[in-house]
Amino acid sequence: MASLPDSIPAGVIELCRPRPETVDDVLEAIESSYPELHHWLSWAQIEPTREWLLGVLEEDQVNFEADKHWPFTLREPEKGSVVGCAALHTGPEVGTLIIGYWVRTECTGRGYASTAVRALTDAAFKFLPEIERICIDMDQANSASVAVARRAGYQLVGEVDRDVLAPGHSGRGLLWATERSSWK
Repeated sequence: MASLPDSIPAGVIELCRPRPETVDDVLEAIESSYPELHHWLSWAQIEPTREWLLGVLEEDQVNFEADKHWPFTLREPEKGSVVGCAALHTGPEVGTLIIGYWVRTECTGRGYASTAVRALTDAAFKFLPEIERICIDMDQANSASVAVARRAGYQLVGEVDRDVLAPGHSGRGLLWATERSSWK
């Protein structure tokens, strides 16, 4: 049984565990934002198909239950529409998680990503007692993602070389983090 809940209310959005039956909603959100996703995200270098996404969602179910990876769709509670996705991934060090996120293009600037980051951080520290640190990494050229980490309350802890895996990548990455002991 998974350690994290299937849904996490977060005010203006709700984080919901994606299921294979949500494939069309998630695909529509990806397709509507594909140019921006392609610019920043390595997994979006080839436009996703329904079959590929269905396979991802099925694999996500297994990993969620095994407490290896916790993906969520971001939904507006009133409309129910998918406005993005966020996930917690196991990090390279024991006791560390990494948060990834994206918001559909027409919904950026509403605080959805920083709200999702705060909600996932709260949930990780509440439900996963072995977690001591949560990180966000992004390309330094992605100013919107930098703003999300800052607004969510993360601290810049380093700058590193990184592979250029998408057209927007500069080859330099920023690492942001928060610790259980300092999280509000």
